[in-house]
Amino acid sequence: MTFKLYDCLEVEKSASKEEIKKAYKKKAIQCHPDKGGDPEVFKEVSRAYQVLNDDEKRKIYDQVGDERFQDNLQEGPAFDPRDLFSQFFNGHGGGGGGGGGGFEGFEFPFGHPGHGGQGGQRRSQKCGDHRHVWQISLRDAFFGIEKTIKVSVNVPCRSCVETCYACQGKGSITQMHRMGMFTQMTTRQCEVCNGQGRALQGKTTCGNCKGKAHINQEHRLEIKAPKGVQTGHHIRVPRLGEQSMERDDLSGDLIIEVIIQAHPLFRRDGNDLHAEIPITFAQCITGMKISIPHFERELEIQTLDFGVIQPNRRYLIPRHGMPGGNLLLQFNIEYPKNKIENKSALEELQRIFTTLGWC
Repeated sequence: MTFKLYDCLEVEKSASKEEIKKAYKKKAIQCHPDKGGDPEVFKEVSRAYQVLNDDEKRKIYDQVGDERFQDNLQEGPAFDPRDLFSQFFNGHGGGGGGGGGGFEGFEFPFGHPGHGGQGGQRRSQKCGDHRHVWQISLRDAFFGIEKTIKVSVNVPCRSCVETCYACQGKGSITQMHRMGMFTQMTTRQCEVCNGQGRALQGKTTCGNCKGKAHINQEHRLEIKAPKGVQTGHHIRVPRLGEQSMERDDLSGDLIIEVIIQAHPLFRRDGNDLHAEIPITFAQCITGMKISIPHFERELEIQTLDFGVIQPNRRYLIPRHGMPGGNLLLQFNIEYPKNKIENKSALEELQRIFTTLGWC
């Protein structure tokens, strides 16, 4: 019975997990294709570490050896040794101490893993946010409101993420155009994978998504607009925006923006409410009772309390605006437009004065 995986990493069968990690670190750097190493050797080293670093796989391997364990490897999911290399040195494999992460003396033609570039060596990214508008009435804004909503999220099936077929993992596509005696080369970002080099390719054999490449998830959310909320207030729900395709990336957020609908009577200015009330020329002098349908209760106001109503003046009703604000009334006086209306208004004033005993 042979155990070539230990030989591949040049460690004893009794090696500790830490010794295996150190051995993989050394061998992976030596045989990395970007350093001129043999890709097949690099793959074998990566496979050896993948098995021996997993307690359960190592236990089975130690029992059955190379010949019988090889069948199990062929049945397992394919893996990219570059991904394993990037994860290990990016802090996910426990290897490499200090700020350099174990990369001393190693040159990466496409950048340090986790610091951009191609070939599996990319920085973690945050996906885009999704925005949703929540329209509420001014009354709801006055009292505050809570609501239960359902959010449907399409999560990419990570089992179906593979090297992009359009750009072969490069993230860009180069085309050649002949122009007479000359040849022009143009490079553009791959539109299939958006320059990531990896894309969703739904597999009919996938047991997670059944070939759809996405898995639909339903979420019930309790959202709340606080008392006195204003237009533009944001409610941020983490991780329910654009969903990440790669494990190291972060999903975006769902941002719910509150928009307050226009009110038929009140205009809002901060926490103050403004209202315009029509009134006749006679009423601005003799006074009138008006009812204002406020949110808490109907307000009964006698304009005589303000004296003779003046045009273009705002009359203050304290503490009857939005929470912490006031109500300001402006009366739109309907003046007589001609001699006939002027005579009618004077006659109405005379009748009112007579009724009130003012003349």
